[in-house]
Amino acid sequence: MKKWKWTKQRVTNLFFIIGVVTVVVMFFSFDMSFADLWHRICDAGYWLIPILGLWIIIYAMNALSWGMITNNVKQKHHRVGVWRTYKLTISGYALNYTTPVAGLGGEPYRIMELSRDIGNQRATSSVILYVMTHILAHFIFWLVGIAIFVVLALTGRAEWNTGVAIMTVIVTIIIAFGVYAASLGYRHGLVFKAVKFIGRIPGLGRIIIRILRRHGHTFMNIDEQIRMLNQQDKKTFYGSLTVEFLSRMVQSLEIFFMLQLAGAGAGNLGMLYLQSVVILTATTIMSNLLGFLPMQLGGQEGGIVIGLALVGIVSNEAILCIGVFCRVREIFWIIVGLALMKINQKVKMKTAVIMAAGMGTRFGDKTKVMPKGFIPFNGIPMVERSIRTLILCGIRRIIIGTGYHKEYYEELAKKYGSFVECVFSPRFAETNSMYTLWNCRQAIGDDDFVLLESDLVYEKSAIESLKTCPFDSAMLITPVTKFQDQYYVQKNDRNELVNCSTNADDIEPSGELVGIHKISNHFYKILCSEYEKIVKEKPKLGYEFMLLDVSQRVTPMHVMKMDNLQWYEIDDDNDLKYAEENVLI
Repeated sequence: MKKWKWTKQRVTNLFFIIGVVTVVVMFFSFDMSFADLWHRICDAGYWLIPILGLWIIIYAMNALSWGMITNNVKQKHHRVGVWRTYKLTISGYALNYTTPVAGLGGEPYRIMELSRDIGNQRATSSVILYVMTHILAHFIFWLVGIAIFVVLALTGRAEWNTGVAIMTVIVTIIIAFGVYAASLGYRHGLVFKAVKFIGRIPGLGRIIIRILRRHGHTFMNIDEQIRMLNQQDKKTFYGSLTVEFLSRMVQSLEIFFMLQLAGAGAGNLGMLYLQSVVILTATTIMSNLLGFLPMQLGGQEGGIVIGLALVGIVSNEAILCIGVFCRVREIFWIIVGLALMKINQKVKMKTAVIMAAGMGTRFGDKTKVMPKGFIPFNGIPMVERSIRTLILCGIRRIIIGTGYHKEYYEELAKKYGSFVECVFSPRFAETNSMYTLWNCRQAIGDDDFVLLESDLVYEKSAIESLKTCPFDSAMLITPVTKFQDQYYVQKNDRNELVNCSTNADDIEPSGELVGIHKISNHFYKILCSEYEKIVKEKPKLGYEFMLLDVSQRVTPMHVMKMDNLQWYEIDDDNDLKYAEENVLI
């Protein structure tokens, strides 16, 4: 029986289900009937547009702040797109609202999703750095809010007494300590120390020791990236912090709009905005104190009451208006965030790339008049057999990277019409498979694709298994099947590609490379970006070595093993004879 495992897809689905359940619960948590709620929403009229729409800007600023960290100039590898960062920002905050502890859902989800683009280590450090920046920006905003409150109190525009003064001093000291702690985290890193601290909890010591043995070096590398951002890339650090702080100031406009809707607060718009900053300060402090509750139930409402009282607004309508519409806005954006988790999450793979530029010299006279892919296997050219199999598996676009005897493939493309297109590599004689794959980049565009070679015969299950594999990029291997020219693959205990070689003695082989892969567009763009740096020096590099290099240095490639797959790579007449006699497909 196949062992059940937590995959990225399953974890994402779990987060999605938790979010949906929480939204349903939230709908029943309003302290009013649905009829009254709907009546209040209708009465809000056009005010709903700025209240809900303001968060398009706020989330854009959050995404910009995070993107500055993720794509800072010190990073040499693949950059994450604006839309992807924006999408993960909204979904991440939606999960933070719905999961029981602040950050329990949103941050792991962001790391998990971003690791598909830039690898686990860089994704983890990026998210941790952003969370630290987000928290520090909150601290600074709270200090600014307290300062505004004190000025308003000294000018008689806010409540002030001994109790309020004492609480203000205590809260200020706590926040100042938080700023100091954050600065230490930036200067010295905190991941490794935080994990060690968790190990002091009774019952967790041995678990943490095993984690540190396995991932301690990674934790230290993450801490080093945190230190580097603060010490060597101050422009990015302060730019990201400034944008994140300003997003809190923009968020104050939400309270500003709600106060106008409720007809409460100062008549002067400038004074009303300052009151809104103070109210948001009180609200977010209370919400974060009760961050272990989904949507900070109770904390937010308590903060609203305290904030309104501090600025002297005594209005039940204001309390009700802000409380209700904050919840309506949260539910709206939670639904948007959950929907974005599903948009383009698993688009069915419809594209395949067949590499067929090689000259196939080992076939001797046979390949003087035709390319290797056209040598028949049991009466059907190998490449045409692949095309038929791919179409049967739901592939609707097949790109063939051609070179030697390209005219054969171009005629074949005419036969299959819109299914097949050819991309010619004029340097086929002086390059290798990685150049052919790189040369197809414009045709591939933004597609994910199945990658395979033209000299393979295989069962349909090879393509079907890769298409349904839950990992974005995967390499197919089997136990050793060939009596010559094996290409061995080594994977780790997480089924990630760690080594490969034509000599089994050089590695600890987990199986033999089939030559069929599932490649995400994110992985492919990293592959091309890395290859462009060395294409002039290594034009004859095989694509297998680039897959290994990217898997080792940037983002891991999953290795999927099929034990009973019928397949064969046919390089010469001996291979052809053996395959026709033994590979029953």
